[in-house]
Amino acid sequence: MNEPTSLREISDCITDHRRVAVAGARTKPRLSRASADATLMSLAKYTGITDYQASEFTIVVRAGTPMAEVIATLAERGQYLPFDPLWVKRGATVGGTIAANASGPGRIRFGGIRDFIIGATVIDGRGQSLRSGGKVVKNAAGFDTPKFMVGTLGRWGAIAEATFKVFPRPPYSASRIWQCADHEEARQRIAQVARSRWEPTAIEYLPKERQIWVRLSGPEKAANGLLEDVGGEPGPSEADWAAYNELTWADNPGSLIRVPLSLNIMPTLLAELESPDHRLRVGGAGSTLWINSADDCEIESVLRRHHLKGLNHRDNAAPLRWGVWRDQKVDRALQAVFDPDHRFTAFC
Repeated sequence: MNEPTSLREISDCITDHRRVAVAGARTKPRLSRASADATLMSLAKYTGITDYQASEFTIVVRAGTPMAEVIATLAERGQYLPFDPLWVKRGATVGGTIAANASGPGRIRFGGIRDFIIGATVIDGRGQSLRSGGKVVKNAAGFDTPKFMVGTLGRWGAIAEATFKVFPRPPYSASRIWQCADHEEARQRIAQVARSRWEPTAIEYLPKERQIWVRLSGPEKAANGLLEDVGGEPGPSEADWAAYNELTWADNPGSLIRVPLSLNIMPTLLAELESPDHRLRVGGAGSTLWINSADDCEIESVLRRHHLKGLNHRDNAAPLRWGVWRDQKVDRALQAVFDPDHRFTAFC
């Protein structure tokens, strides 16, 4: 495994090898399993916050920097990344979080990583350093390469540095738990709260418990006033949310599959997947299903039946992609530009 510590070393590693797989701290091991003919290049040692303008609400960070360090630095100035990055305590890096599009519950109110990355330096398949975007929030010049890199798993290039816009941290947050009779009631209530005036910062559903978690943030008096309208039981706590963002509930051995979801299909899909062998969570107001299972036998058929796709984040013995993955012309066109020699097609 190569561990470059500079842009030059990253570029040299790419040009010196026929195939390269880019990784960070490998907190999502299935996303960084390289094929036998590829060199694994970890950017975990390319670290550092290179520029932080708190008054401008922007921060520039190298790819190997732990998200925990970024969050702690922002917290000192009363700022934060509202999309709730995942696996922070486990050591997730900036580059890996971008490449895996690892946004958490906060994305329903503020948007995901794609909405907060405003600049990036990417080393392409020919070892060239490409800079796009800028260090100010209002910047519309050039091709928006940074947003295209979100969720690409390093297929088109190595994300070396990123610029984020940041937000002031809300002075207060509180949560409620709604108990539901079944998945259909949960679907209706999620739809209700998502379009309500409450503007929640998180809506998550725990299928086994039939519980909806709703979080509101803002000035304490205003948030508590809204919570009276929301109803439900008090909770979960901030510690519960932090544990949720680490996916500590997914402690079954085996796969951890993320599936983009439609709220309308949620009750049917959950009914088909309910099993003692599966642990399930529905995030983002019904937009994402997480499946943790050591028994994968029926998951593939269920996803295919509903024309859904899934990406496995864990368990190197299981497939990376599940369900129906359609050919993407945009992907091929962008790869022809960024990686014409197919150096970064090494994950399997």
